[in-house]
Amino acid sequence: NRQDDWIAMVEKARRTLEAWYERHDEIVQPPVLVDGKALMEALDIKPSAVVGRLLEAIREAQVTGQVTTADEALAFARQVMGAL
Repeated sequence: NRQDDWIAMVEKARRTLEAWYERHDEIVQPPVLVDGKALMEALDIKPSAVVGRLLEAIREAQVTGQVTTADEALAFARQVMGAL
């Protein structure tokens, strides 16, 4: 019904605002675990679009809690490289 839809929409808005204002550093813009230079050195790759895709994949994995350290981020990037 319309009231249930409204309640669901308000809850979604509440979660979004909470993420933005209360957990911004954790969810929206977490600290960088690995930069492009470190990534290229560790994986022995040259500057390319792949570096950007790997950095984005690392950031997404960090936000979801899959990676929390630089070592985990590099291991994750190696996995992703294998799938590319």
